[in-house]
Amino acid sequence: MRGDATAIQSLLPAALRGQVALVVTSPPYGPTVHGLVRPGSDGVTKHDNRYNDGTDKGNLAYRDLTGLTDGFTHILDGCRTLLRPGGVVVVTARPWRKNGQLVDLPSAVIGAGMRAGLTPVDRCVALLAALRGGALVARPSFFQLQQVRRARAAGIPMHLISHEDVLVFVKPQDP
Repeated sequence: MRGDATAIQSLLPAALRGQVALVVTSPPYGPTVHGLVRPGSDGVTKHDNRYNDGTDKGNLAYRDLTGLTDGFTHILDGCRTLLRPGGVVVVTARPWRKNGQLVDLPSAVIGAGMRAGLTPVDRCVALLAALRGGALVARPSFFQLQQVRRARAAGIPMHLISHEDVLVFVKPQDP
């Protein structure tokens, strides 16, 4: 199925309501941190950085953090409706920096899940790294690496974000 996840209940058959054991998802990060890059002779070229065709500005990917979290609350509320009692939603979310300021998306997602009636039960860290020659090599987002390099060049100490949070929620058992 393909469609707007904020309307998940209308996308999926009504027969699934209360039947799903597990949902795994991740919110969009928006155009500033989404996509792939390729170095070239004229600098860096960004590609695969548009959600759908890039014209729907109502898409969650183009909203500010408040709009993104409100939309994601609707998605998680729809997931809660689909879940059976005790069902689990797992969300991966990554913090990022915008204009040098930390955007704590994982905490915003925890709030969204709680507003949707889900109970947070775990928060883990997934390293964005590769194993090469027996050593871990960080695999951060290019965009975050660029932010850190610029900040350090300006004399601003900044750490590189090279992880995602894995957030686990459960639908409470029926009373």
